[in-house]
Amino acid sequence: MKLLLITTLALIAGISSPALSVEVYKDFENTPYISSLKPEEILHITYENIPNKASFSTSDTCNVLIIKQLEGGKKFSTTGTMTIVSPVDYSNTASFSNTSLGGFSNEEYLNGKTICNGTNRNTSLKWTQISSGIYGLLGIRDGDYSHTFYIFGLNKGSYEVKDGRPAKRMMKANKCGILKITNSGKWPVSNLGNFYYYNSEGYPSDDYSLNSLQSRPADFCKNGILYKLVQ
Repeated sequence: MKLLLITTLALIAGISSPALSVEVYKDFENTPYISSLKPEEILHITYENIPNKASFSTSDTCNVLIIKQLEGGKKFSTTGTMTIVSPVDYSNTASFSNTSLGGFSNEEYLNGKTICNGTNRNTSLKWTQISSGIYGLLGIRDGDYSHTFYIFGLNKGSYEVKDGRPAKRMMKANKCGILKITNSGKWPVSNLGNFYYYNSEGYPSDDYSLNSLQSRPADFCKNGILYKLVQ
């Protein structure tokens, strides 16, 4: 095995070197790497086996749970099938979506209308039964054209809701453009599954599978210089 020094023309002659193709691989300890990125580039990496979730709280006199898109859908999206998963997991009984609540033809314009009638839901609105005792409403108001979901029938409190997408982990490459996908309690590498990433410009990569990645010695960085071990 030899140590190959990969230095840039910028280090030698003060000019930029041609970009290398991005490479996704794993070392012999099953740790994934992404190499040949831009120096200190930020990626958002998906984890197939960790669902994307957000926390929402009940409000109003009838403890209705109000679910909205967050950050334009980047942090939480309401375009797919959603499920309340904590503190009670309703995966098998209370999943809901725009379609299951009747779609756009069943949306309720809420200007001048109240969601609650005392401690009960306002039954004059277009509620759809999701499961026993739990109802959903697709609402919209003037000036806010992102659809809001109202869920009635839950106890007062905070609930985690998953939106059907994989969770995304934000990570940063080092000065040599190497990103090591480290293992942690919140982000176990074993939960990567089939994954992809968004680059710093917001474009998605190809799909990768942890199990099928090529195994090879990891690149490493020292004083801003990239080194590769080659066999």
